[in-house]
Amino acid sequence: RVTKHQVYLMDDMRTLVAAGTQYAHINTDRAGRAVGDPSIVVTWRDKSNFGTDASFHQHVVHHVTHNITGVFYLMVWLADDAGWLEEGIAHLAEMERFTNSANSCNIEGTEEDMSDGDWQPVVRKMVAMGKTLPFAELMQKRAHLLTEEEHYLAWSYTDYLYPRDPAKLRELVIQLKQKKPQRDALREVYGLTTTGIDDL
Repeated sequence: RVTKHQVYLMDDMRTLVAAGTQYAHINTDRAGRAVGDPSIVVTWRDKSNFGTDASFHQHVVHHVTHNITGVFYLMVWLADDAGWLEEGIAHLAEMERFTNSANSCNIEGTEEDMSDGDWQPVVRKMVAMGKTLPFAELMQKRAHLLTEEEHYLAWSYTDYLYPRDPAKLRELVIQLKQKKPQRDALREVYGLTTTGIDDL
């Protein structure tokens, strides 16, 4: 496993674009990541988005969490096969450290700018109004295609699963990285179905 991650923090977008191409092999104006050895995160302090050191720190924590997840067990992203969990884990890290979340990782396009705050009442309101996407549909979406509301739900599902048994979330990630279908992995690890999880 990779035990150290290279994190490049730039002062301007021009330098970030050059660094993203050179180090992470991605063209981005917000943040770029490369999973493997070396594990690399490149981003920049865009003051129009990160007005304080704390908000920029939170952005960095979100992206580095993706890399930690990416190098765990097998050096592959969950973003294409389980985008909700890829983002959910990163949002969970933000919530644990900062008590709120406001970042996404749509590094292939425009990063979603989401409400900076406690998402629990937002999700509760969505549930009460019947405006949630069924998990069976959410689980099919790639990370970079998640909408703002779907990020809230991705965090909510992850926040439900993790405290129940952190070791089980670890096992879920392993099985998904082994390309086991999500519905099978969820049933085997948690005893949950993709429709039953919506009723909890």
